[in-house]
Amino acid sequence: MLREQTLDFLSKHELIVDPSQDEQQLIDPEVIHLLIKSAGVQQGDRVLEIGPGAGNITIELARQGAKVIGIEKNSKWMPLLKERLDEFQADLIIGDALKDRLPEFDRVVSNLPYSISEAFMQRLTRLTFKSGAFLVPSSFATTVKAQKGDEKFSKLSFVSGLFFDAEIMASVPPNAYHPPPGTLTSILKVAPRPPSSLGEALLRETLKQGDKKLGNGLREAIIMCALTYEIPSTKKSAGTYIAGAFRNINSECRIGRLNLMELQRLSSYLAGLKVSSG
Repeated sequence: MLREQTLDFLSKHELIVDPSQDEQQLIDPEVIHLLIKSAGVQQGDRVLEIGPGAGNITIELARQGAKVIGIEKNSKWMPLLKERLDEFQADLIIGDALKDRLPEFDRVVSNLPYSISEAFMQRLTRLTFKSGAFLVPSSFATTVKAQKGDEKFSKLSFVSGLFFDAEIMASVPPNAYHPPPGTLTSILKVAPRPPSSLGEALLRETLKQGDKKLGNGLREAIIMCALTYEIPSTKKSAGTYIAGAFRNINSECRIGRLNLMELQRLSSYLAGLKVSSG
């Protein structure tokens, strides 16, 4: 029935779904319910949805009492979304989820456009939220979950594991979409986790600084962590504290360009730092 409803809305608004633009629409109610449940959505939560498209996930979030914030890059979907959500509490924004400032939210749910899966996961490391659930290519979900020693372990796996607890909740068949995608997909649940040590805290704060030079980023990370961990809080003392990190990594290297081996070396060094005053 949802499939037919979706096709009717598309026809009414003279919309064509373009798979080349990651516009596959989710049309399976059971998958939609599992996606929302996986994100832990509760009544009254502010829920961010990336790429609402035809609004099948959006309207179910609204029916469950969530305060929905939908950010959609393609304005062609707006008339359809406004019609479907007219009676519900929902904010619809035309924007780019990778670049634009995002409003505060509690949960995030998305049939995530495949082409931005990794970039949005990186952006999530800089955002504050309780939990999220995404429909992503199964290969991507497996990489996010991969542990050191696994065949698919990568820089994405390393960074994801540093910031999140992740779980693959279910595989999703191609016929759950219109049109069916050419790749297998899964529901990936993520929840932020706190750092377990000084070393993790420093590495996380460093990675949040994107394309700063590593030396500058590490010094800023020291200062940001100073109150919590009682470590040197001036730029000079912070520089001395982490000087050993540059034995195997160029301090002029851009943080965002560090490869997996360099990240592992940095992690190993920071793990050995001790909490000390002064």
